[in-house]
Amino acid sequence: MTGLRPVHALVLVPLLGGGRHAISLAADLGVTRQAVARVVATLERDGYVRRVTDPGDARAKLVCLTPRGRAALRAMYASARATEEAWRQRLGAERFAEFRADLLALLAEAG
Repeated sequence: MTGLRPVHALVLVPLLGGGRHAISLAADLGVTRQAVARVVATLERDGYVRRVTDPGDARAKLVCLTPRGRAALRAMYASARATEEAWRQRLGAERFAEFRADLLALLAEAG
């Protein structure tokens, strides 16, 4: 999976549930539509997503995952799980659980 960065997962993950309008992705991510459009253009160029006509509104486009995009998400997930497991082995189950809870709390506070 070349060209992908961790930030791309922020756009790819919401597409697991089906196609989304760029404006709704932007709203959910708290960024501008233009920022999402740039990321989508890169992901489309690299074959991870495609834009298709919205069947409910021919003027609008939906951003959809491609098979390559789904494979990329599976690879990202497997990598994250492997990293988590390595940290669990290094810290021990109890310390890792505390670390994970603290990290989730910090992320929730950051919004």
